[in-house]
Amino acid sequence: MANLHYCHLQPRFSVSELINRWKESMANFAIIDCEYVQFSISDRRIIEIGIVLMNDQSGHLELIDQYQTLINPGRPCPKDVLKLTGITQLELDSAPRFDLVAEMIELLTREQTLVGHNIKEDFKALQSEFDVLGLDFRRKSTCTFDLAKTSLPELPSYELKNLCHWFNIKLDNHHRALDDAMATAELFCKLYEPHIRKREEHPQVTAMRCHPKLNPKLFSQWKRQPAVIDCFKNGQLMAMDWVRNLHDEGPKLLVQLHRQEGHSFDKIVIHDCTDPIDALLRFRFRLKKLKPLHNVKEEAKLWVVERLGWGFRLNKWNQAKGTILFQTKNRKDAQEKLHALLENLDRPKLYYRDPEDTEWKKEQQQAHREFIQSVTKKVADYPENHFAVRFGNNSPSYLFYQGKLCGKRYIKQKDFPQLRQLPEDYRKIYETPQIRHQLIHLLLQEKNRHQKEIEFIRLKENCP
Repeated sequence: MANLHYCHLQPRFSVSELINRWKESMANFAIIDCEYVQFSISDRRIIEIGIVLMNDQSGHLELIDQYQTLINPGRPCPKDVLKLTGITQLELDSAPRFDLVAEMIELLTREQTLVGHNIKEDFKALQSEFDVLGLDFRRKSTCTFDLAKTSLPELPSYELKNLCHWFNIKLDNHHRALDDAMATAELFCKLYEPHIRKREEHPQVTAMRCHPKLNPKLFSQWKRQPAVIDCFKNGQLMAMDWVRNLHDEGPKLLVQLHRQEGHSFDKIVIHDCTDPIDALLRFRFRLKKLKPLHNVKEEAKLWVVERLGWGFRLNKWNQAKGTILFQTKNRKDAQEKLHALLENLDRPKLYYRDPEDTEWKKEQQQAHREFIQSVTKKVADYPENHFAVRFGNNSPSYLFYQGKLCGKRYIKQKDFPQLRQLPEDYRKIYETPQIRHQLIHLLLQEKNRHQKEIEFIRLKENCP
């Protein structure tokens, strides 16, 4: 088993030697991971790539080679990305550009099936880089995220870090391309089809997590339909819940109940339902009548006011994720505590409030509208009653009717001069004082010819 690292500045093999080498190795899987920067919606730049080549040897995957390199994106990288990956800007500046490593990446992945965790995002980043070079990059792909979700529906999360913890896979430098690719390769070995057929022998299947006496074949017999699940222990009803899809959601629900309360259920009763509404109504009726121990304890949970990095939040005790500042059994007391905290802030609109507190929310919205009206300057009216205007090539056209902004629509530059009336499929917009102030300010610039990118056209007086 070879572990080779390549250097693009001083390549160890020629192109012909690489082609012959990959044919001899017969590698049919390329596990890939890309660290990239999203400068805009359509502009992704890879800053690091890691590739692990593997082949199938009689149903077992074997490591053939591995490859890693940094890539210079051609512009400064955001500080949050550098902090996340641990890469420095100096390392990126001294790294090769993508056009210098594109041939190597194409050779390594030629006639291979790309494998990655959330491979769609990495594949989009690769296609974006190859598009800049005028090359069409196409490969077959397999996603370990989808494989894990299909073969292990009981897991609460399918992120790479959580799956590595589940399978005891070593992942030291998360968000570094080669380390993530190696961890994904080990994960792929666990989820490869020959191993999926032997799931019943896996020591961490859902039945073993709930109770050792439960048969793992039970879950394969569940139908894809709504149902109500009753969980018993020693003849006592411990928990009850309903699911929309018993086959997909049932195993995951059992593990969640086991983790929350620590119960090991020795008996499970399934009540099939015709539709989700039937399942919900049946669950609520039986919940009030039978009062399972787990559900009764959950209703008695406390209300808490917690502080997170971005503000304050009112939440249930079992759902709290931040630092708990206040706890009570009465929801109103928690609301009053939250209001007292927010009133002492200079900018309370940046912080989360309780969404169910509608009256207080309306008061805050009214105060915000009054604040906007007080700071909005009074400016002149629009130059025309019926007109359309374009602020640059990549922005939509704003449509005005009867002296007010009525909507917007993307109109091509060549079609804009022929526009004489409102399009039928425009998107309606309700004008606010702040929007009116900004638009008239831009129109005054157009009137004074300070901004030449603005296109202005009058519409007919009898617009519909």
